[in-house]
Amino acid sequence: MRLSDYLREKKTTAVAFADRIGRAPSTVTRILSGQHTPDAATMRAIIEATDGAVSPNDFFDLPGGAPPPDADGGSDPQNGQADGSDLQDSAA
Repeated sequence: MRLSDYLREKKTTAVAFADRIGRAPSTVTRILSGQHTPDAATMRAIIEATDGAVSPNDFFDLPGGAPPPDADGGSDPQNGQADGSDLQDSAA
């Protein structure tokens, strides 16, 4: 789940969340806008504060992370999800 989705679902502001994780509001705002990727300590604080609902992969376009938003600002649940078929060993 993306951090922005978590905050919207929990009806929490960036300022309140920043206070909760002990970071400056500008840090959270930059993370939300994509201008900044959280460092390891901030990422741990986010994971703990969200009880794991937001994971490290959610900050990157990686399999298992939140899918990137589509053109209309929503998200496509099928986008970015790996099924593992590309990992099969063809040299058997």
